[in-house]
Amino acid sequence: MKERIIRFLNAMNTSLEQIANGERLDLYHIGRSALVWKHGFQAATQDVDVVAPVYGERLMKAALDLFGVGTPKAKEYGLYLEEVPSGLPPVWHGCFKRASQANEQWSVIQLFHFEDHDLAVTKMKRFNARDQEDIR
Repeated sequence: MKERIIRFLNAMNTSLEQIANGERLDLYHIGRSALVWKHGFQAATQDVDVVAPVYGERLMKAALDLFGVGTPKAKEYGLYLEEVPSGLPPVWHGCFKRASQANEQWSVIQLFHFEDHDLAVTKMKRFNARDQEDIR
């Protein structure tokens, strides 16, 4: 599953290179796909959830237009990009400071992962059965 997420993000980065003009897009990865990435969590997911960036709205909009739910690219890769407002899951400023950058190096995308406790907190707003399983 992680390899599929990487292929998806590689394609997104390649598409954004054409319009980035030197800008970077910071993506703070949350949700089940973040657990797959960081911990080898054995679960399927259909989306790559990211906290909405403070800067880079233009690139985020372009990424969603190209790779968001229902787009041809989302159908091609079997995943879609989902932007989550920072107020929806409880995310406070300290989470961003403690986040670590993924090892993959892209020319436009910079992927960050929250510290494990901060990631667990993002699951508590909705706190349905899947979120509880993810926290465990």
